[in-house]
Formats: sequence, C-alpha cells, structure tokens
Amino acid sequence: MLFINSLLRGACVGVELFQLASVLDYLHDLKMEFKATQIREKASLLKWIMNWAENSRISDNEARQISVQIAHRAALRVLPLAWNADPRYPGQIDDGSILFSARCLAISSGVSASSPNDIDDFASFAASAYFDATTNPRMRSSIVSVVDAAAARTPRDAAVRSAAAVGNAASEYNAATTERAFNPNFWLKVSEDIRVIEAGNGLIGVPLWTDPVPNFTREFEAQLHGSFLRNEKAWEFWSRFYEKSEQGETFQWELLLKISEISNIDWKMGPERIAELIAQIEKSFQIDQIISDNPLGQRIVRSKKTGTLKSEPIEERDLSLIVKDIQRSLREFNCNCKKERRNIGLALVDAFAPHIDELRKRVSKNKENPRELLRSIEDAYRAFYLVAKTEVASEHVQVDRLLNGLQDRAADVGVSSPEVMDEIKRRRAVKVQLMTAQQITLAVRISAGMAADSRGLLQAAISRALLVVASEEATDDEKAAAWTFLLGAIPRGAKLKHEAGEVGTDASKDSSAFETVVGYADKLNKLDKGVDALQEAAAEGGPWVTEAFTQISSGNFWGILS
Repeated sequence: MLFINSLLRGACVGVELFQLASVLDYLHDLKMEFKATQIREKASLLKWIMNWAENSRISDNEARQISVQIAHRAALRVLPLAWNADPRYPGQIDDGSILFSARCLAISSGVSASSPNDIDDFASFAASAYFDATTNPRMRSSIVSVVDAAAARTPRDAAVRSAAAVGNAASEYNAATTERAFNPNFWLKVSEDIRVIEAGNGLIGVPLWTDPVPNFTREFEAQLHGSFLRNEKAWEFWSRFYEKSEQGETFQWELLLKISEISNIDWKMGPERIAELIAQIEKSFQIDQIISDNPLGQRIVRSKKTGTLKSEPIEERDLSLIVKDIQRSLREFNCNCKKERRNIGLALVDAFAPHIDELRKRVSKNKENPRELLRSIEDAYRAFYLVAKTEVASEHVQVDRLLNGLQDRAADVGVSSPEVMDEIKRRRAVKVQLMTAQQITLAVRISAGMAADSRGLLQAAISRALLVVASEEATDDEKAAAWTFLLGAIPRGAKLKHEAGEVGTDASKDSSAFETVVGYADKLNKLDKGVDALQEAAAEGGPWVTEAFTQISSGNFWGILS
C-alpha cells in the first residue's frame, strides 16, 4: 500500500510539474517584465523567476540558488505544521517524518547559504533525500518539493520545482489559517522576499515574519521554548535550526554540507543517532575553525585551577576601543615603573619613552585604518622587545605585561578587519614554507607537549593539526594551515605557562603527550604511519615550555607580531 501511495504521489507531482513546464514555455515566449506586486499564485511566481534570471544577467547557478531560496523560506513558514507536537493532533506526526523533513530543509538551507559555485555539492544529497521523502506518506508536499528543487541541475528545472514548492506551501498555509483576519497573506510574504531580491539584497538575515505572525507559528514557538517534541537532547540541534531560520539566519553552509553527507542508513536509525553524528560534526567543525582562526579569532587562556590551556573566541571590537586600550596600557606601564623603588623602573621609563610617544601618535592617527594600526603595533612591539633586551629586562613583569597586551590588541585588530587577518595569514604561510627539517621536528615535539597540557577544543585542534602535518595524504594548503595554527598557538600557550612558573610536559619522557594525539587519531580512524613519524620526532628533547622559550628567544619561532 505504501508503494502504491508513493507511485500515486509521484504521478501527481509529475502531472503538476508538466503543467508548470508548459506554462513556462508559454511565458518564455511572452518575455514580459513582471514585478513582485503581481505575484498571487505559483504561475506568476514562475514567470517572475524566469524573467529575473534572464533580465538580471545572473549565472545559471545564481538563478538556481534564488529559486531554492524562495521555496526554502516558503517551506519554513509552514514548518510548524509539520513539526507540531500538540497532543490535540495525535497520529498526524512521528519522529521519522519530522527527522526527514529536517534533513530536507538542512539541504535546502545549505543551497540557500552557500556560494553559487558550491550548490552542486548539495544536489546529489538532495536527490537522495527527495527519494526517501516520497516514500513517507506523512511528509508534507511543501517539504518534499523544496528538496526536489534543491536537486535540480538546471535553472529551468529549479524554477518549475520551486514554484510548485511555494504553491504547495501556500495551500498548506491557507488550510491551516481559517481566521484570515488574524493571519498575514501568504503570497504577500513571498512578494516581500522577491522585493528584497529586486532591490539587490540577499535574503540571509531577513526574518520570515514581521507582525502579524500566524497563530499556529506562535503556538509552536511556545512549545519550542518549553519542551521540543519528546526528547530534548535528540532535537536540540533542530531547535536551534528553527530559531535561526525564523530570523532568516542559517548555519554555515560547510557545516550543513557535512550534515547532508550523513548516510541514508543513519537517517533511518532515528533522531538519537542523527543527534550523535551532528554533535561530532559540530565539534569537528569548531576544531577546523580554531585551526583556521587561531590566534586571530581565538584567544588561548590558562585555567588557574588546573593549569591547563584552552581557547575561547575573541569578540570583534571597534578600532577606537582598541586604541583606547593601547593608550591605557602605556599609561599603566609608565605609572607602575615609576612606583618601583629600584632604579630599573625609572631606567625603563626613560628607555621606552621615545617609542611610547611614537606609538601614541601613530595609533591616534590610524584609529580608522586597521592595516596601519596593526603596523604601528608591530613596530612598537619590536622596538620595546629590543629595548628590554638591551636593558636586561626582557622578563621584567611590567615589560611582559606591556608586550602581552600588544599581542592581544594585535589579535583584536585582526579579528575586527578581514583584510588584516588575510595579510597576517599570508605572512605566516610564507614563513611556513621556509621552515627547516630541524624546526619541523622541534615544532612537532613542542606541540605534542602543549596538546598534553591543553583541554577541550584547543587540545583537539592541536592533535588534528599534528596529524595533518604528519599525513602523506594532506594537501600543501592543509599542511600550511596546520603549521600556521601551531606556530601561532605555541608562543601564546608557552607564555601563559611560563608566567605561572611551569615548564610543561616533556613529550620525549611523558607518554601522555602522544597518547592524547593517538587517542584523537583513533577517534578519526586516522591511525597510520603519520603517528609513528610524530612519535619518532619527539624521541628527544625537554619540557615543551622551556623548549619553546629557547626557540622563541633564538628567533626560530614567531608569534603574531614577528
């Protein structure tokens, strides 16, 4: 019976798509300009999509993406009807149909959020999800048809399927909103989306609803913020997915692509299994982000309680606030040095004075120019470091505090300015290419020790980066990113441990250093010759903090400002 229902549904969908395609051929001959205010049904929507694709001179992939974006938002507007867990409607939903609808919308969300050149990555997964969705008699046609649109390979097919998806969503919406006076017109919301596109803006960040919000949506939101469905842990990701979608936001498309890649077998195992896999994907994605960002997007901190290292995000800040922090730290340096009873304090004030005056002038002048602001901080850091070495005060507490503060402000500038972040990464990539075999061995040994003394995502990121640099399969770009991360993280972690009087784990003597890396490799099923190579590289040496400071002082390693 289920098979017959699927065939009937497929036949109905096929007839509908054939009719829309006929309309499309007719409209193509007319070639009339069509505005959003005239859209009241799927035929006029199809006409608008085809006119827009032709008249705006966008690429085929951009045309496909716009079609899916419109259909995706339409399906999201009626999603509460598919996910409604109200006990007044027993038997209308089940975990399987909810999960399959979530899968479909994750794929269409990925198509909507990705760059146009990457939408083909989702198409095969969309086709697979569409096939599975059509075999579930409880799946709503709006969701089945939106993932069908995501699977389309041509602008024409995407337009026809998306118009059908929006038409299905409109029918479901109208059937659920009998009290029309209290609910917005569905096609009016579709037209608002199209006006955003006509204005040259994207739909990401545009909320699905402005007042009034449909009654069934308000009822579902009340349930969502209380207890979503029957197993909060299993549905936690999808709760976040819905809340983001309401505001027109989405997860990064690379994350959604990883979720789309989950096998059909896993999807059929139920929400608990999918929740487990998504948690692993999110953690892996966070680790990749840390490797990509650190130490620009992530700050390394030391736990006072345990002495271990971890990473945390650096918040984006206004450049004027960064300048104020620099000026404050300069005042504090002078004030604290003058308070010292030893002559070294006054000597430092005099020695640093011309460089401090120069930094003050430059940061005030460049508080709206991130690139020049970073150069000002870099030049001052080097000047301060050389003065401290000349005055035999490189480990003076006020000098350490000043230099560490400049390190943090440089990271703040990088996070607040994409062009500065790209410049710093390019510099690092060049230095990575110039590394000697001896430097590589040292970096591996020091990194293994730092991994043993770290926790959470930082530990996982160091372990993954070590596996990448030792892998024969990793690309040059992947290895460069891993080295850039390691050689940016080592100086910062070493400074924190050194300030606490700790020398760190010795990878050559403490087996826990590589047990950490091997354990992570085992989780990734990455145990190979690379792990053996890492262990061989760490056969000799000393505590990682001591080694790192030796290398930094000799110029072998660099931090963010070198």
